Amino acid sequence: MKTALNIFFSSEGLKKSIFLVSANLLATALAAISLIIFSRNLGPVKFAEFSVGVSIIFILIRLTDLGSTQALLKFIPVKNNNSDKSTLFSQLTFWRARLTIGVLLIATIIGFISLQLGYAVKPNILFGAILFTAIISAYEHFYHILLSLGLIAKAALMNGIQAVTKLAASLISMALGISTAMSSFTIYSLAPILGVISGIVFLPQWMKKTTSNNIDKLPTSVVGFISHSAIGVIAAGVMENISVLQLKGMLGDFETGIFGGVSRISLFVILGGTYLSQVLFPRATKYTQPDVQKEYLKKAFLFTLLIGIVFLLYMPFNRLAILLTLGSAYLSGQQELLVLMAASMVYAATVPLAALFYAGDKYWYFSITGILQIMIVILGNIIVVPKFGLLGAAGVILLARGSVLVLTGVLIIYDVFLLSKKPRKEIIK
Repeated sequence: MKTALNIFFSSEGLKKSIFLVSANLLATALAAISLIIFSRNLGPVKFAEFSVGVSIIFILIRLTDLGSTQALLKFIPVKNNNSDKSTLFSQLTFWRARLTIGVLLIATIIGFISLQLGYAVKPNILFGAILFTAIISAYEHFYHILLSLGLIAKAALMNGIQAVTKLAASLISMALGISTAMSSFTIYSLAPILGVISGIVFLPQWMKKTTSNNIDKLPTSVVGFISHSAIGVIAAGVMENISVLQLKGMLGDFETGIFGGVSRISLFVILGGTYLSQVLFPRATKYTQPDVQKEYLKKAFLFTLLIGIVFLLYMPFNRLAILLTLGSAYLSGQQELLVLMAASMVYAATVPLAALFYAGDKYWYFSITGILQIMIVILGNIIVVPKFGLLGAAGVILLARGSVLVLTGVLIIYDVFLLSKKPRKEIIK
C-alpha cells in the first residue's frame, strides 16, 4: 500500500494537477456561491429561466470551440520554439473567431425560428445568451493558451479573477434587491470580461506577435485532430445542459428550476475533472512509450478507486449539500442530485484514462465517446423523462458517463497492455 502511494504522489504531473485543480476549485467555489445567491434570490421558477440561459451558453460555447482548445493543449506544448507556438496560437485564434461569428449567426436564426414555433423561452434570455457567448468564448480561449504554455499559476489567477467578479456581482445584486431572471443572468454572464482582459495581459510578449502570413489556414494535423475531438467537446457541453432545455419543453418551470439548481451543484465535480484534464492532456501527449503508459495507468486506476471512496463519503451529506447551497426550496431534487453527483464523479474518474488517447493519433476515441454520449442523453430523455421525470433525466446522464468510463477502460487496457505486446508488423496491420 505504501509503495502504491509513493508511486501515486511522486509524479510531477500530479503535483501540477493538485495545484491547478485546488486553485480552480477554490475559484469554482466562489463562482458557486454567487450562483447559490442568485438561485436563492430567484427561487425555482425564475431560476428555471436563468438556467435555460446558462445552458444555452454552455452548448454554444462547445459549438464555438469544436476542439480548438483541446488542439491548443495538444499541439502547443510539443512545438520546438516560441515562433511556432505563436504562429499556431494565431491560426487557432483566427479560426475560432470565424467559427464563433458563424455559430452565433446561425444560433440567432434558429432562435427566431424556435420562438415562432412556440418554444417556451423568454426572447431576452435567448438572445442575451447568444450575445454573452462571445465573451465567454474569448475567456476560454485565452485561459487554455495559458495552460498550453505551462503558465498554470497565471491561468489559475485568471480563473480566480472572473470567479471573484461573479461573487461580487451577486452580492451587489442581492444588496440592491435585483431579483429578475434577466438582470441576474446578465450580471452573471458579464463577469468573465475581467478574466478576458487579464488573460490578454498575462500572455507572453512573444505570443502577441506572429510572423506567419497564413494565419487563416490550420495545419493538416490540427484539422485532423479537431475533426474528431469536436464531437467529444460538443458532448461535454451537451449532457446536463441539453437536459435542461429538453425539460423546459417537456415539464414545467418548477421542475426545470429544480434540475437546473442541483445540476449546478454536480457541476462543481465536473469542473474539477475538467481542470484535471487541462494538466493531464498536454502531458499525456509525450507518453508514447509502453512502459511509461503502464506506469501512468497504475496511477490512473488508483485515482479511479479514490473517486469511488470520495463518493461513498459524500452520500450521507447529499441533503445537507442542497440545504447549505440552494436552500430548502430545492429539497425535492435530493435523489436527482445524488445520481448527478455519481455521474460527475464517473466523469472525473474517466479523465486520467482518456488522457492517454492524446498520445499518438488516436483521435477516433473522442468521436466514438462523443457520439455515444449525445445519443444516450437525447434519446434517453425522450424515452425516460415522460415516465420518470427528473430522476429519469439524471439517470440518463449517469448511464451516458458510465458507458464512456467502461468503454474507455476496456480500450485503454487493450491498447496499453495487449496491443503493445504484439509484434511490430502485426500492429501495423
